[in-house]
Amino acid sequence: MTVDPATAKHSSEHEGNTYSFCSAGCKKKFDAAPSQYLAKQKVKDPVCGMDVDPATTKHSSEHEGKTYYFCSAGCKKKFDAAPANYLASTTSEEPHSCCAVPQPASSAPLDRPRSEMVKDLVCGMDVDPANAKYSSEHEGKTYSFCSAICKAKFDADPVKYLAAISSSGVVKSSCCSPSVSSAMKDPVCGMDVDPATAKYSSEYNGTTYYFCMEGCKKKFDADPAKYLAAEKLKDLVCGMDVDPSTAKYSSDHNGTTYYFCMEGCKKKFDADPAK
Repeated sequence: MTVDPATAKHSSEHEGNTYSFCSAGCKKKFDAAPSQYLAKQKVKDPVCGMDVDPATTKHSSEHEGKTYYFCSAGCKKKFDAAPANYLASTTSEEPHSCCAVPQPASSAPLDRPRSEMVKDLVCGMDVDPANAKYSSEHEGKTYSFCSAICKAKFDADPVKYLAAISSSGVVKSSCCSPSVSSAMKDPVCGMDVDPATAKYSSEYNGTTYYFCMEGCKKKFDADPAKYLAAEKLKDLVCGMDVDPSTAKYSSDHNGTTYYFCMEGCKKKFDADPAK
C-alpha cells in the first residue's frame, strides 16, 4: 500500500531513515525485524524506471557516494556514460510505499526535461513527442507511443487505455513498467515482465512463464516446482506479498480465495470486499 509520509499516523526510525506505515500492525512487524522487510525492497532503475532488487541484480554503479541499480547491462552502460542525464530532474522523492526503503527518484529516461515528456498510455513509458516514431490521433488529440506494439494496442481499443488515466491525467501504471493488465511476474525474481516483449520464456504443465533475463529462465528450468510453490499473492488491503501456502488468514469471495498478512487486513476485507 502507498503511504503519504505527511499524513501517516505510524512511522519508525531505522539507521537514520524514517519509514511510514498504513497501520499499527505493519509498524509493529517492521519494528520487530526491520532487516526482514528492507531486504525485500526494490529500487528504481534510473534509466528505464523498472523495479530492481538490489539483492539479486548483477548491475550497479557508484555515483557521488550513492549506489544505483539496473535491470540490465544496457541501462548501466547508459547511466555510466552520462549520469547527469538520468539524475538531473530528480528534485524530490515520491511518497514511499508501505515499509519501503528510500529510493532515488527516477528521472525522464531521455535527455529532455520531464515536463516535455508524455506517457505512452499502453505501457506507461515516458515518450518524447518530438522524436516518437509512433503516434495516433483520437478525438482531436495526438498520443505518442514507444513502439509499434503499443500503438497497435491503443488503436484497437482507445477507450480501454484512456479509461486507465487518473483524473489528474497520469497513467496509472508506473513509468516504463508494463500495464497492469499485461504484466506478469517472473516466478524467480518477482519482477514484472511484459509477455509481448520478454525475450525469455518457458512452458511448464501447459502454462507459459516469462522471465526478465536468461539467468531467471535457467533457474526456473532447473526446478520449476521450487519457484511455482514460492509464488506469492498481494494482500488486497495493505499490498504486502503473501504466500498462500503459509498464510494464516484468507477469505472466499465470489468463488475466489484471497490471502492476508494478518487478521486485521482480513477483517477489513470481509467488512467491505467491493472496496
